[in-house]
Amino acid sequence: MRKLFSILLCLILLTGIVTTGFAIEDPTALTVPAEKDGGLDDGTDDITTDGKCVIKKLTVSIKGCGELYLDSINGDSQEAGEVHNGDIIEAPNHAQIILTATPGDCCEFIEAEVNGNKLTVGSSMDPVTLTVDLDGNKKLAVCFSEILHYNLAYGVDGGGWIESNVSAGSVTCGSLVDLTAYADPCWGFDYWSGLPEGVATDASSVDFYMDDDYTDIVAYFVELDLPMLTVEVVGNGEGYTNPPSPIEMPCDDSMSIEAIASPCSIFIQWEEEDGTPISSEAIHDFAITVDTTVYAHFELSDETYPVSWSTAGEGTGTIDSGEFEQISYPCGTLIELTAEPDMCSEYSHWSKVEGGTVSGSTITFPLMATTAVTAYFDLKDDVTLTVETAGEGNYEVSTTSVTVACGEPVSVTATPGDCTLFNGWTGVPDEVLDPTAETITFDLYNDMTITASFDWDPQMSTTLTVLTAGDGYGTVSPASATAPCGETIWVSATPSSCSLFEGWSYEPGGEPFNSNRMIPYMMDEMDQTIYANFSLNPQADPVTLTVRAVGEGDGDATIIGWGTSATVTCGTVVTVTATPGACSEFYGWVATNGASWFMETADLSVTFEMQGDLDLEAVFMPLYYELTIATNGNGITDPEGPLTVTCGTTIMVEAIADSGYSFIDWTGDVDEGQETQTLIEVQMDQDRSITANFTEPSPPPIQTGGGGLIVRHTLTISVEGNGTVDPFVGSQNYNPGTLVDLTVTPALGWTFAGWFGADGAEVVNEQIEMDDDKILIARFETTILPEAPPLEAPEIEIPLIETPLGDGDLPYTGQAFPIESLGIGLIFMMVGTLTRKNDDQ
Repeated sequence: MRKLFSILLCLILLTGIVTTGFAIEDPTALTVPAEKDGGLDDGTDDITTDGKCVIKKLTVSIKGCGELYLDSINGDSQEAGEVHNGDIIEAPNHAQIILTATPGDCCEFIEAEVNGNKLTVGSSMDPVTLTVDLDGNKKLAVCFSEILHYNLAYGVDGGGWIESNVSAGSVTCGSLVDLTAYADPCWGFDYWSGLPEGVATDASSVDFYMDDDYTDIVAYFVELDLPMLTVEVVGNGEGYTNPPSPIEMPCDDSMSIEAIASPCSIFIQWEEEDGTPISSEAIHDFAITVDTTVYAHFELSDETYPVSWSTAGEGTGTIDSGEFEQISYPCGTLIELTAEPDMCSEYSHWSKVEGGTVSGSTITFPLMATTAVTAYFDLKDDVTLTVETAGEGNYEVSTTSVTVACGEPVSVTATPGDCTLFNGWTGVPDEVLDPTAETITFDLYNDMTITASFDWDPQMSTTLTVLTAGDGYGTVSPASATAPCGETIWVSATPSSCSLFEGWSYEPGGEPFNSNRMIPYMMDEMDQTIYANFSLNPQADPVTLTVRAVGEGDGDATIIGWGTSATVTCGTVVTVTATPGACSEFYGWVATNGASWFMETADLSVTFEMQGDLDLEAVFMPLYYELTIATNGNGITDPEGPLTVTCGTTIMVEAIADSGYSFIDWTGDVDEGQETQTLIEVQMDQDRSITANFTEPSPPPIQTGGGGLIVRHTLTISVEGNGTVDPFVGSQNYNPGTLVDLTVTPALGWTFAGWFGADGAEVVNEQIEMDDDKILIARFETTILPEAPPLEAPEIEIPLIETPLGDGDLPYTGQAFPIESLGIGLIFMMVGTLTRKNDDQ
């Protein structure tokens, strides 16, 4: 009826307008089509004759409880705002106008018409968008209608009910609804369903406004577990409940709970948490629906009781009462007593006491009444001493167990063996004054265990000698070993192919203690000897011996009586001989087929017993000789020495003097007639040493002049032993402050021992600073080759050091050029340099 009423109002409002209704598929976006306006305006012209834009009008009529808003004109939102009933919206012809119709509270949008075009879209409580194409003057009518009532319905699921401020059914729009869910006993509220959006569903009480139909509201309840009653004890007394706490209670009925006081305590009352009394009766009926805690109040009684104790039995002893005396104590006092047997007695038991507990020989009990307690003791039977050992080493004890009458003396001895230290006794009684003594004696009153501790002596080592025995043959490894006491080493025995291993023994041919070829052996005694026993194998096959000469040298290898190959029975004695050729030497015999029983040797002739197949090589190597070549003076040799060459080699050696120097002669191992020849032949049939001697140049004239002088220092180097140095042997001049690099090259079989002489200590990182005249000796020491005679080190001055004055040399210490005569000095040096270059050419 309310919708029909609203439609009639809108028809009255639009009287005289020709309407043609049509449906819109999307009710929230309404576009009014551009049609004729019933003679108001044909809307065909956009521009006037004078060139101005044609303006059209949209007259707005609003009926009902809603509002209309202008959103945009041709997409421009500058004129946006609320539109009221009777307002006229002006816009260019053919403009598109976007409006929004918004229903108010308890209101709904009904319909809109433009120039008789009725838009029927059904009611809507949400905002509706209207689009009007202004192709002429138009009228827009928008209709809203009030909503008077909504429907409300609610229910429950589970044990509970709902309390509401309004009745279910038709409820006035906008009314505030309060709903509260109440659970039945043993049930609990869970959640709501069907509430308006935004209302909490987990609260048992909710409220909301009727702005729609709400007919599916349900309050859900869940069945609860049975409530638990927890009883806690308060006060300085003690007690408990029947039934014991915690107690599972019926949720819709009561249960009787009894408070029971412990001995020496009295029940006062039942209380709430804040101390509010519930009941002073020990038995009380409780009825709860949720978990609840109550308090049982107990206080200690003020009664006192006497306590006493005594001993009994065949044995004797005492009672340690600690702080307690045989008097009266308050009820509940915790008494502790310990029974202590005398010598040769032992604790048996305590008499029974209510509430008492026994741990060992100690009884503990609460004093609940007049109490007398007795400790019983028995006489001991025989007592036993157990002797144990600990640690490592070679040792023994005189006994491991001894049993005697209680109180009788016992004696025990610990004896350390070789390599072992005795550390002492542990667990012995206090009467043993020196527990480190090997023998101790004391009276035994109780079963007792004592321990003797030993350890290997870390200061001692022992030697094991491994020998072979028997008529067979084999090898052992190692033949001898020295190790700290207590260490384990591995020894092995390997029989030859003609023999059998019979085992290890402590005596030759003795009873074997182990038959394995490889065994671990502990070094637990001083200087031990063990034997690997071998026997001949009567079933052994014949064995073959072959010999041959190998190596870079020449020589022959022979089996005496056989040649180079022999097949014999195991144990046959054979002799092999090696004969080196000229310029060769014999290196040694080598077994190439892994015959470890053969002892390799460098003897030319070897005799041995055949213990298996054997391939022997006689190794020959060529002889090498060394030619040591030295120089005396300023010059070099080609080649430079030392040289190591094979025996019989002929070497050509040439002496070449430095510029300004002359060759004198050769000295040393030079064939007669070649002493003065610069190029000589040296036949290397032994180690040889030769020296090329050169003359010294005449000293240059001393340059003089007035003014300051530039002084140069002399470095003099000589050599002891065989080797070369750079700078050369002799004397060289350097400017003050020059760092001179020193290089040494030992001859074959020699090593550099260091720099010596007056200034040897000033050599740092193979350099020396020329801050004064220096004297150095390069010392070489022989290693393998025989010591050669030391090189002569004549002092030779080599004027090859450039100076700040230009090209030239100042060969002598103290020689200088006057600074103001630099021009003359330069001329002399240039002439000297040109002359030297011509000499070099």
